[in-house]
Amino acid sequence: MAGQEEVELKLDVDAAAMASFLALPMLRDPASREQHLHAIYYDTPDRDLGAAGASLRIRHGEGVPLQTLKLPGGSAAGLFARGEWSWPLAGGEEAALDEPPVRALLPGLNAGLAPLFEIRVVRRLHDVIHGDARIEASLDSGEISVAGASRAFDEVELELKSGSPAALFDLARLLDGIAPVRVGVSSKAERGYRLIAGRDAGPAKAEPLALADDATAAQAFGAAAGACLRQFRLNEPLVMADWHAGALHQARVALRRLRSTIALFRPMLADHLPAHLDGELRWLAGAMARARAIDVLIARHGDDMLRRSVLEQREAAYVAAIGALAGARSRALLLDLAEWISIGAWRRPLSDAPSDLMDARAVIRHGLRRFRRRIKRAGPLDALDDAGRHKVRIAVKKLRYASDMFAPLFEGPHKARRDFLRALATLSDRLGVLNDIVTEPGLIADLGLPRPAGTGEPALRSAIGDAEDARLALLAIRPFWR
Repeated sequence: MAGQEEVELKLDVDAAAMASFLALPMLRDPASREQHLHAIYYDTPDRDLGAAGASLRIRHGEGVPLQTLKLPGGSAAGLFARGEWSWPLAGGEEAALDEPPVRALLPGLNAGLAPLFEIRVVRRLHDVIHGDARIEASLDSGEISVAGASRAFDEVELELKSGSPAALFDLARLLDGIAPVRVGVSSKAERGYRLIAGRDAGPAKAEPLALADDATAAQAFGAAAGACLRQFRLNEPLVMADWHAGALHQARVALRRLRSTIALFRPMLADHLPAHLDGELRWLAGAMARARAIDVLIARHGDDMLRRSVLEQREAAYVAAIGALAGARSRALLLDLAEWISIGAWRRPLSDAPSDLMDARAVIRHGLRRFRRRIKRAGPLDALDDAGRHKVRIAVKKLRYASDMFAPLFEGPHKARRDFLRALATLSDRLGVLNDIVTEPGLIADLGLPRPAGTGEPALRSAIGDAEDARLALLAIRPFWR
């Protein structure tokens, strides 16, 4: 059995881009080779491997079948580094699944394993020398099959054989200059599990972070930032293909969560945040803002908003948003983000960092206090103007996103955390309603519509009162991080 750590950058492409890449001189060298692979993925009846982020497959296509087990490791929105163990199968598949290596690596696995889905791939392998790095480029065109469903896909995997991981991103940018590439965040196994669960049909919400109790601040930030970028990329295709309102909302949430995470860890990041990233994140979220605002307007007022003029404006807003998502500027931003999260200068050796910037809880506690302090010092909401209340809303969102992600790191009664998070969610929701009431008149006037009933000054004063009650209720609860 061979074990190793693979470092690879995945890129999602379409069939036209794949054809362009296959015609490149650098990928048509005599050493290039083609493989026809057939892999069957196994799991328990309760899908324990998938739930743990692991995968177990038997691949056919090159001589003796090969069994491969992959366990979760570091992954930051495109750059995958994880444990992989492979060994050839001399006997039958049924016996192989019970071999000692599987049981040794998965000691808690008690239930039997059975076929779950299969993937057939035509793979073109190319060795690429890029600068001082040697990279194996795998151009894969495949199909995932489960009972009653199938899904075709094209992807490029750039696996680092020697040299700096930065070369993977440099090569990705070179390819993007030829045909569009997008940071990939899903393994082939994950594609299969999503197809089975039907998750491709719905928006992707934030996933819980898997952090060790002794996680460093750098590990916590890397995991959180990577999860945000992953959430964005999982929703992006639904927005572009289906104009999915829920996916567009979750894509914007992912960007806000990422910006909040950066704000939370800013003392640790110091001057290692590239100057253009914050502005580009604002631009990308803003490119989807009008489409989201119209969706909210329709959701709040229902049939009153289902007019031809509104639907035409919604179509125009989505066309503009999709144009931004599909453009070179957005693709470049995501590659820059993936590289910075994966191998950015902020990942300095722990020995070079002050002790208070090494400990995850210390950094997170400091940031949570900052966000809560802004909410408290703002004072009563009815004494603020719209701009002041908007600043409070931003602070609440930052506190909510950070608390949702990192509350499990802190000890204390579960009920205390639950009560704080519930109060925080209530305040965030009420400030959201207030924001809708404040911003709706301008949007309604822009759409050329009469103002709906219940949106005047009385509704505004009531919403401010509800939000202030929620603010005081939150401040009366002892923070879970103390």
